Amino acid sequence: AVVAMLSAATVAVAYLRWATALYSDEGAGPVLVVPVATRIVVGVGAVMTLVEGIDPGWLSSVATHATLIFLP
Repeated sequence: AVVAMLSAATVAVAYLRWATALYSDEGAGPVLVVPVATRIVVGVGAVMTLVEGIDPGWLSSVATHATLIFLP
């Protein structure tokens, strides 16, 4: 229980720092330009997370069949 409380407190501090930085106007500098490759990688990761959350069985099946290739 102590580890869970310490973990929750750590995450809460990190979240509050992020939220403060997100919504405060101090230090507003130039707009950050994200490269196209980074956008693609983040987009594919988000889509795969949603797909795997909706239907987790298909990726497990693909991984199981892929490991059969390496068996003698």
